Amino acid sequence: FYDGTNWFSTNLIPPINSVTGTIWAGAASNLTVSITNATDTVTVRFSEGGITVADVSSVAVTSGSATVAVPAAVYGQTAGDTIAVSVINQDGTPSSNAINKTVVGLPTGGTITTSGGYRYHTFTSSNNFVVPTGTSLTAEYLIVAGGGSGGPGTAGGGGAGGLLAGSTSISAQTYSVVVGGGGAGSTTPSTTYTNGVDSSALGFSAIGGGRGAGTYNSNYSSYPAGSGGSGGGGAAYSGSNVAAASGASGQGNAGGTGPTSANAGGGGGGAGGVGGASSG
Repeated sequence: FYDGTNWFSTNLIPPINSVTGTIWAGAASNLTVSITNATDTVTVRFSEGGITVADVSSVAVTSGSATVAVPAAVYGQTAGDTIAVSVINQDGTPSSNAINKTVVGLPTGGTITTSGGYRYHTFTSSNNFVVPTGTSLTAEYLIVAGGGSGGPGTAGGGGAGGLLAGSTSISAQTYSVVVGGGGAGSTTPSTTYTNGVDSSALGFSAIGGGRGAGTYNSNYSSYPAGSGGSGGGGAAYSGSNVAAASGASGQGNAGGTGPTSANAGGGGGGAGGVGGASSG
C-alpha cells in the first residue's frame, strides 16, 4: 500500500482451499491446488513428517488455481505415506495451512506396460487383478474368449471368441480374471469337437466361439456347428449340407455357409463380420 510518501508490502498470507488429484506410488500425476491471495506464480512444497521432500517452483496461478506435476521424489514414496502440500508466494510468504494427501498404490495383476498415458494390464492366463485400498478409477477393458474348434471331417471353421470392449468404474477389491482357451478339435468323426471357453473380468463375460460344423465322407454323418461369441461355419459333403451357427449379439457374428455343390466348409464368424462362405 502507499501511505502518501512510501510504498509498503502487505505480504498477504495465501491459504490453500483444496488439493485435488491423486499421488500414485510409482507413477506421475498432476495435482490442482486452489489458493487465495496467491501471487502470479508460487512454489508448491511437498513435505513428509515436517521434512521437505521436493519443491516445484514457478508454478503459474490462474484464477486462484495452480496445476503442478507431482515430482519423482514424491511419487517414489511408499503407498500409505502422508504427504503435506503447501505453497509459498513469490515474496517468500508461506501458506497458512497445508493439505495432506495419502500416496495411493496402483492396481496389480497381469503383465503391466505403459504407453500413451495409459497403464495396461495384459492377462494371457487366468489370475487376479487387485485394486488396492483407497483407489477408485475408471478402467477401459478388452475381453476376448477362446475360439471354437473346427469341425470334424469336411469341416467348417471355428467361430472366434466373443469380444467385449468398454469402460467401467473399479474400486478397491480383488477381481478374478478368467482367460478362456480355444476349443479342442477332432480328427475323427466324433462329437468331441468343442466350443471355445468363456473369458471374464470386472463383472463382464465374453462367450467362447462356436465349433465349426462337419460332415464325414464314409456315412455322410452330420455334426452341427455351435453358436457362441461368434458362430461356427457350416459344411457340406456330397450334397449333405450342415448350417452355420449364430454369434452372440454385441460380441460376434454368425459363421459362413457351406457350399451347395462341393465338399468344403464355411469360415467361422468373427467380431468384425460374418464368416466367409465357401465358394464351392
